[in-house]
Amino acid sequence: MIEDVSAKLGIYLLIISFLIFLGIITSIRNIPMYIPAIMVIVGFLLLALSFGMFYWQIRPPRVDQDLFYMIILLPIVLYIPVNLALFSFGVVEPKLQDFGAYYNAAVRWLHNAPLYEPTREIPALNAKISGDMPYLYPPVFILIFLPFTFLPPIISGVVWDLIALIFLIWSVSKLISTFNVSMNRKERFIIYLIVTSFAPTITWMKAGQVSGLLAGFLCLSGATLRSNRHRASGVLITLGSIVKPFYATSGAYLLRNRKRLITAAISGVIIFISGLLIFGISAHIEYLDVLKKGKGWETAIRPAKWNAGHFNPFYVLGPLKNFPRAIIALAISALALRSNKTDVPIEYIFALGVAIVPLVGPTINTLALNAVIPAILMTGFYELEKKGEFPKKIAISMLLIHIHPYTVEFMSKFGPKVYPPLELLTPLIPLLQPALYGMGLLVGYLVYRSWKNPVI
Repeated sequence: MIEDVSAKLGIYLLIISFLIFLGIITSIRNIPMYIPAIMVIVGFLLLALSFGMFYWQIRPPRVDQDLFYMIILLPIVLYIPVNLALFSFGVVEPKLQDFGAYYNAAVRWLHNAPLYEPTREIPALNAKISGDMPYLYPPVFILIFLPFTFLPPIISGVVWDLIALIFLIWSVSKLISTFNVSMNRKERFIIYLIVTSFAPTITWMKAGQVSGLLAGFLCLSGATLRSNRHRASGVLITLGSIVKPFYATSGAYLLRNRKRLITAAISGVIIFISGLLIFGISAHIEYLDVLKKGKGWETAIRPAKWNAGHFNPFYVLGPLKNFPRAIIALAISALALRSNKTDVPIEYIFALGVAIVPLVGPTINTLALNAVIPAILMTGFYELEKKGEFPKKIAISMLLIHIHPYTVEFMSKFGPKVYPPLELLTPLIPLLQPALYGMGLLVGYLVYRSWKNPVI
């Protein structure tokens, strides 16, 4: 059948182009970047053709609804070839700067150098990926990156991205497998492709960040919650909060079960004590200073200087921006406690606690938006299981979050260069952030479901 041939050709082209791409970035083969970029674009178009024909055949009575979801998903699926095309023309570049900070810190610790003070004692590292960024996480977290120091910096950065992405996809598969929803291999592949192509995913891969790993922990926590493994769920939700403390709101659902809450607290204490035994008190005192200073938490950058990495939902509030964050965190906690006396499904409370992570944290970038992946999957598949339909509002919120990075960069940089009158819009960028409305729609929908006590 045509769709089978298209799918196979598309997958083969993607695999070959990926191998060529690895050869290029590791300097093994001197091949123009546009060749794998073109192969990837053609591969994705073939997969889109195969999926479109297959979807049209098996669901002919729901053409209008199918068309809606295809329109939503197409910009997400095409995001990888678009980025590769931009990369081939030198418009975007995966700098792996965050991984450079982890790698450098791991090497410093192995050489008894200060963990939180960037140094230039490793010329090869500074020549290829940034080693100037500070290490911002707990001392114990650096243990994960010690094995990577045995590889050259660039290769270890690529390996890290691949491991983190595979872990995220595996975690997603574990979460969606807990729902009684029939899916064939092609539909599962499309889901994994969407998660991989999701703009926040591509953002952390460009930087070599830990956000994909944390999103995987959240997905596994949701999977174990659905499987009634309460202790495992409590441990997994704690891991993200240990690395980035503002992820603590993802534990709102812990308030529904004492066993989960106690396990999460004990896990945090054990990890903290282990860190003290391995790294000592002085390293943790330095870490507290890092939490205060960060890398310039909330540094005010004019909207005209924003790029694809910026997401600042409360910019317009100026010095009052922390008030809505505190109100959101307290309100969701109260809603979680209230749900103990209602029949609100735990899936909504879990998704709500996870979804507000990008809103309550001090960071003003798109990396935190990765936390919406488990929230969208948990809500969407729960309603797909109970009602037979993925909620359209959640799909729209996903699209708004996805288009955020390049929309902001277009309004702040590219647009005014091409058409100078667009510069008049730059002061309005904080109000035109697509993710601002995507997050509002997602959180608003979850609050409604958690408050209304729906009978599905």
